[in-house]
Amino acid sequence: MSAPTTKSDVREDDGDSPGQWDLDMSELDDSDKPEEEDIEANPSSGQSVYDTDSVVAESGISYHGYKPGKYYLPNDAAEQDRLDIMHVSFRLLLGGKLALAPFQEPPRYVLDVGTGTGIWAIQFAEEHLDSQVIGTDLSAIQPRLTISNCSFQRDDAEEEIWLFPVPQNRFDYVHLRFMVTCFDEPRRVMANAFEHLNPGGWIEFQDSIMPILDFNGKAEGTAIERWNQYAYSGGAALNRDFKKPSRYKEWLEETGFVDVKEHKIEWPMAPWPADARRKKAGWFLLRSLMNGFRGLSWAFLRAAGLSADEVETLVAECKKDLLNRKYAWYFGVYIVYGRKPAEGETGQSPASSSASTPS
Repeated sequence: MSAPTTKSDVREDDGDSPGQWDLDMSELDDSDKPEEEDIEANPSSGQSVYDTDSVVAESGISYHGYKPGKYYLPNDAAEQDRLDIMHVSFRLLLGGKLALAPFQEPPRYVLDVGTGTGIWAIQFAEEHLDSQVIGTDLSAIQPRLTISNCSFQRDDAEEEIWLFPVPQNRFDYVHLRFMVTCFDEPRRVMANAFEHLNPGGWIEFQDSIMPILDFNGKAEGTAIERWNQYAYSGGAALNRDFKKPSRYKEWLEETGFVDVKEHKIEWPMAPWPADARRKKAGWFLLRSLMNGFRGLSWAFLRAAGLSADEVETLVAECKKDLLNRKYAWYFGVYIVYGRKPAEGETGQSPASSSASTPS
């Protein structure tokens, strides 16, 4: 993975008028354009899975019907596209990796919490045929599978009792990605995972943190700056702290995990980086946001007190900002993993540490 971004990593644009990023591949040099496997993984066909238990809100957006109101992002076609295209972007950001936890060998039993469309679980199962992967979510929006080592079930990770069809109800690896909007009590989820991991098993969080930032420091007065403020306010009203990924390391250690490592990465939101791989990741993330920014924003902006019309206006203005080549928008990302002590192992590991980026 790349080192922290410097000014030399930001592409310079010609002319006095920056204009907008294009969402077709003409934005990328031939050497930067997505490989065939990227295109195959890109769900821009518009195909989606409808959860028959879904409920439709005032916005016309559908949400999960199982435990309604617990999760504030949609489960409709636009959201499913956003999640799948974002997966392509994030995997590019990680250099093609699905996990950073340092397994000695592929984990036998894997749990993907908040699996969404199931794309991570499916790809992990395809690439680790000896692993049995279970993906869980409040929404049943995962496809029917033709591979035998991956399955899905509707489940709430904050429930005290976890029941899964694996030996002793325990896993070797628990994966949680993009969970910052999900849980009322993330430490309860960590405790549940600790209880249901085999000794020596790993947990890994991969999460973005707010606010959205501009690498060039030009965010003042933008719609994105206003969106950050309203989203924070709405998140607080709904018991969602968008800065909590910065505490995952502390909380995992308090839960009892050892060998806890924290990596911080900048995730470009447009193809502004000079580095080809990060530029491609930014192109995919921008496409995902154009698909799903309205659904991503709606509940939090309404909770902040904006009217429906005000939400629509701000979302439209934010999309213009995201497309504006004047800015170099990015999310901060925290990747934090830790190990459940082996039998007979006690105490915190001296290896517990923090790093700016993985190498």
